[in-house]
Amino acid sequence: GVTGTNGKTTTTSLIAAVLEAAGTPTGVIGTLTGTYTTPEAPELHAQLARFLAEGKHAVVMEVSSHALALHRVTGTRFALAVFTNLGRDHLDLHGTVERYFAAKASLFEPSLSTRGVANVDDLHGRLLCDAAPIPMTGFSSNDMTGLVVTPTSHEYSWRGQHVRVGIGGAFNAMNSLAAATAAAALGLEPSVIAAGLRAAPAVPG
Repeated sequence: GVTGTNGKTTTTSLIAAVLEAAGTPTGVIGTLTGTYTTPEAPELHAQLARFLAEGKHAVVMEVSSHALALHRVTGTRFALAVFTNLGRDHLDLHGTVERYFAAKASLFEPSLSTRGVANVDDLHGRLLCDAAPIPMTGFSSNDMTGLVVTPTSHEYSWRGQHVRVGIGGAFNAMNSLAAATAAAALGLEPSVIAAGLRAAPAVPG
């Protein structure tokens, strides 16, 4: 489950690409797959059932603050929760940044997730790593060395691997790093992760 103001769609797509490349049939749920970023609970569970029937072994999904505040994922349990960043969106629903963050932080409760990964370059990601009641792994731009960004790709060294992703923009380097860290937290080897990111298609939309 991937939450955060920005980067959810790209990070979700990249995690799915890595899992697929590692031989795990994977479904994706998010902004590009339905009316809502995170479906209403009955629709969500129906989609999970369809994925199971289709032979999927994993699902990567975007989890919006609306979904958390409105209990769309209550009763769903995530092997891993990922936090990308926090901006100032959706204050019409939440009222304050503090309540907005509290909604996102609820994904990192033991009732919803087994473990978590968070961007510690973001203040709220550091707070999650310090205070979340589940095992947490932080990631930071300091984890990348030799970052090169072009309009159509980015590449860097990470955990002894050369990572190249066919998506431009420095902000997308953080999204691919989030995906890489998440895949590692799920037990994949860095070499497998790097190969999956190299093979990842362009993110739609």
